[in-house]
Amino acid sequence: MKSYHKDYHFVEENHMQLLNGSFLSNGNRLKSYFITKNTGNSKQVVVLSKGHGCFITDYKEIITELVGDGYDVFSFDITGSGESEGAYPGGYQQWVIDLQAALKVVKKQYDDIYILGHSIGGYAAAAVLKDCDVPIKAVVAVAPINSGTEYATYMHKCIPCIFTKQVWIAMHKYELKHYKEYVDYTGVAGVNATDIPILIVQGKKDRWVPVKCSIAGYSKQIINSNANILFIEKGKHYLLNDENVRSNIRKYIKNI
Repeated sequence: MKSYHKDYHFVEENHMQLLNGSFLSNGNRLKSYFITKNTGNSKQVVVLSKGHGCFITDYKEIITELVGDGYDVFSFDITGSGESEGAYPGGYQQWVIDLQAALKVVKKQYDDIYILGHSIGGYAAAAVLKDCDVPIKAVVAVAPINSGTEYATYMHKCIPCIFTKQVWIAMHKYELKHYKEYVDYTGVAGVNATDIPILIVQGKKDRWVPVKCSIAGYSKQIINSNANILFIEKGKHYLLNDENVRSNIRKYIKNI
């Protein structure tokens, strides 16, 4: 972790408390972060599922605003990243596995659980709903890729040749070997497995997760009548840096 990833001054500056903890996910102990203003009093929590290579300091604006709105925020370092144990994952499904473990932790304390996910964390926020025994109030998935092999699938569609096909085959074999139970965990599958409110926020100028790779790119396959897609015309990947996007997300959660 770089020094700025551990700069938690924003917590004290905004009169919040940061409680560090840990929990187990598939045998590895993961570092957790609990941000609150009223320890033990709030019955509402937003579980923040972070993107690849991101830390809670990368989300300090939305964390501060959500806590100010009366929600606690719970987040964690993915297996093998930050201060969490284990080898860094070679497949996006690890984000789903770790999120499942995190939800089991928070359900013991909270009545209303929301999930906010960004990028791969957004994929996990949606995909985890495919088989989730924790009651979730609503989900917001920001710039979410749709599946673990989405880039390879997209590349093969754009450039159909033996090379791109072999890349997809290699990735799929890796998934089957390491994440067998989760191979069919896609964002769309999770969205369609439930009727809870889900907001998908996608930037049309996102180069990291282009629309065709995102859950939003599969809009015609979505059958959950409570799922909505918000396109940001000039939006790029880090949409949570945009005050207007954050405002829309906060209003969405508040109105559920």
